[in-house]
Amino acid sequence: MWQEERYQRIRKMLAALHSVSTDRIASELGVSRETVRRDLIALEETGALRRTHGGATSTDPADATPLAQPVSLAPRGDGRHPRAITRAAAGLLSNGQTLFMEAGDMALHMADALTVLHGLTLITNSFEAAMRVCASTQHAAHGNRAVVLGGVAYGPLAATLGDQAINEIHRYTVDAALLFPSWVEARHGATHGELERAEAGRAMAANAHRVIVLADDERIGRSGRVSYCAADRVTTLVTNRKAEATEGYDGLAAAVGNVVLA
Repeated sequence: MWQEERYQRIRKMLAALHSVSTDRIASELGVSRETVRRDLIALEETGALRRTHGGATSTDPADATPLAQPVSLAPRGDGRHPRAITRAAAGLLSNGQTLFMEAGDMALHMADALTVLHGLTLITNSFEAAMRVCASTQHAAHGNRAVVLGGVAYGPLAATLGDQAINEIHRYTVDAALLFPSWVEARHGATHGELERAEAGRAMAANAHRVIVLADDERIGRSGRVSYCAADRVTTLVTNRKAEATEGYDGLAAAVGNVVLA
């Protein structure tokens, strides 16, 4: 990834989150912590951010969330591709199913998309997605419910991770696992930058009859440090049509076998 592209991605993350950790930036960009450190130094010199212990915060007051207000549950990003992708994924599911859903940037969009279904049990490590289901009158009317996995709270992802979360995952056998990898490609399958995040996703995939991977074109054909679901283990890949032009798409589509383009 070119330097200027990294700068733009970091600025977008800060605009959305106000504060972001070095580990999360490294994971999202697929680069080393040292590369992130150099980028943050350079951006701080331009006044674009302020470095903190373990990350950075935005210097734009418009990006700040007042502490007296609740954390926003609005899906991140412009939502165009995530909404289309999650709606297509919801079309692969049926009423009355039990689902795993890992935490990730698409989790809130997926929670919204599931309102078309009835009698769902959603088991997730995403606090935000679980609250989205609990707070929705549509979900309540359709008899859908959310179960939050226990474990160690991981702030940057608003999720639970660790051994307790994994042990709880192994208590269930579900109809489908909805995975949101940081990157996905033919050789290494679904990957993340963080080991604990990948281990939770691995456990979900292992205890599901079907594995549905949701990833937009920016995540196709690239690999993170930790693989957690092989491409041939993926039942269906759901992505946007722009992904067809991405380097590595053809190999991934062949390895997965079933692709839905939203």
